[in-house]
Amino acid sequence: MIKLKDDVYWVGVRNPDLRKFDILLDTPWGTTYNSYLIKAEKIALIDTVWSKFTEDFLKKIKSLVNLQEITYIILNHLEPDHSSSLPALLKETKNATVVFSRTAEHFYKNTFRFPSSVPSLKVGDGESINLGNKNLKFISAPFLHWPDTMFTYLEDEKSRGDPVDEISLRGDLVSLRDERILFPCDCFGCHFCPETEEKIFNDLAGDFSSAFQYYFSHIIRPYKEFVLPAVEKLTRLSGNQESKIEIIAPSHGPILRKDPWKYVNQYVEWSTPPKRDKKKIIIFYVSAWGMTEKIAKSIEQGTKSVENLEVNLYDASQVDLEKMRDEIELADGIILGSPTVCGDVIKPIWDILAIMSSVKVKGKKAAAFGSYGWSGEAVKLIEERLKALKMKVIESGLRFCFMPTDEDLDKCRDFGKNFASEI
Repeated sequence: MIKLKDDVYWVGVRNPDLRKFDILLDTPWGTTYNSYLIKAEKIALIDTVWSKFTEDFLKKIKSLVNLQEITYIILNHLEPDHSSSLPALLKETKNATVVFSRTAEHFYKNTFRFPSSVPSLKVGDGESINLGNKNLKFISAPFLHWPDTMFTYLEDEKSRGDPVDEISLRGDLVSLRDERILFPCDCFGCHFCPETEEKIFNDLAGDFSSAFQYYFSHIIRPYKEFVLPAVEKLTRLSGNQESKIEIIAPSHGPILRKDPWKYVNQYVEWSTPPKRDKKKIIIFYVSAWGMTEKIAKSIEQGTKSVENLEVNLYDASQVDLEKMRDEIELADGIILGSPTVCGDVIKPIWDILAIMSSVKVKGKKAAAFGSYGWSGEAVKLIEERLKALKMKVIESGLRFCFMPTDEDLDKCRDFGKNFASEI
């Protein structure tokens, strides 16, 4: 365990060998599962760890307190990496109440299926739990990155200036002075495992900026429209003074004790829509022998015949997929082209379609094209995927057998012009 401040401890675990998280995410730096113990008059535990590490987790807690003295177990988010040690924990915490957001009730019931005799408490935005000499305030932060996510803020009871009941349902956000620790679950975290437990703090962990950005891009980015409202709540909570959040203690990666608002402001920058003068179309293609490329370039010519549009053409086999997230997000229209090989779309275009699931593309206009030899399924498959992403396919896909003729290329230019006019 590692001490954050008086009576507040990190009791999480390190997993330096993890290389894939949630099946999908690369974790070359490993990760940590962060949990925090607050030794107040009523002891509280914030989040648990992945069940694979339960034994080590319980051992750390037992070195600090008697498990039966824990009053509250706070689950900021019900994903198993934060909650799956709960069943084992509850076997030894006979007096504990499990606390989660109102939205989390569905996840809680269907994940654990505990009997009704297990005490639980649902809390809403701005509600509080009094620990005697400390107070926990809950901040609703939906979709960062599950619907159930909430932040927990630790404040000293004496800083409030007025008495409160054990459960305060007034819903007001107060200006705090003393503890100033935010536990935001996955928000402001990253998959990065410091060399030792003692280096769990951001000023000791080394350079984790790449891990921090990768985490945002793959986990938070699809829901970044929810970042600014959450940060606004933090600003109000702090009385518009950034210094009043002294430590940000996320559920993965380093604890942010040095300049914690630097990381909050980075989220704000990444989540703020850029200002644009023109609408934008991007065209992705892949071509084995240049036939689909000819179609792509003719479509590009057609789109550029419409004024006041930015048009970018990319060979999907040559792009940096991470950078393409920004391009896709900024685009008003997206056109994708692939030849048909073995009755399927070529992999680079599938890769583009795959990253589009992590970007808000719902409602964007889209279309497909391609060359084929004898079957030609690729265009239809692309269109089906675009529709599954809830994009608006506004042109029937173009398909040409092998090398397009001059007449075919004229059709491509008309196709591009019509698409651009829709944008």
